[in-house]
Amino acid sequence: PNADELQRHITKRVDSVSELLAEGISASEQRRAIRKLGLVQVAGELAQEFGILPSAHDVRHTIKTVRDAWLGDVGNRPAAVLGAIAVQSHILRNRDYYRDALSSGIGAMSGREIYGYHNGQSDLFLFTHEGFAEACAGYNPQSVASELASRGLLHMNDNRHKSKQMIRQDGTARRLRLYAVKGSILDTDFEQPAS
Repeated sequence: PNADELQRHITKRVDSVSELLAEGISASEQRRAIRKLGLVQVAGELAQEFGILPSAHDVRHTIKTVRDAWLGDVGNRPAAVLGAIAVQSHILRNRDYYRDALSSGIGAMSGREIYGYHNGQSDLFLFTHEGFAEACAGYNPQSVASELASRGLLHMNDNRHKSKQMIRQDGTARRLRLYAVKGSILDTDFEQPAS
């Protein structure tokens, strides 16, 4: 075969192997990394076919082992999941700094002393855009909100990941558009994929 045919054959084989390796994985950054493993697997298989590597070595099993170890490493989770974990950690670490959204606000803490609001009746942690961005710890707030929504952890009544909520500020009831994270985030195991 000529070089063009060989290139098409190898590309098709890498595509096929990569799809099998990435089965069940939706995060694009993980799929891109797994494609590189697909390339390594095809190179190993070709090296065996041409007698460069011994055929007794199980290239597929080795690549799957590497893939599973890589996916199991906490640092290799999709950025949106890491951001959701950051929000969870932020709430757990700073629970005392979420003001009751329904209280009168008398003697309320200043904005620097609170991170958001908690609506105990609905069990929602409420964030302004700025507060949510801070809780996301540098991860893209929209991606994190999408991840939370896909897991049923974000209460929304619009299509932009926000919810109109009534809170009391300085004794006055106000209706604001806020990120409303469900209290069940505190019990969520982010090791499990979103359903």
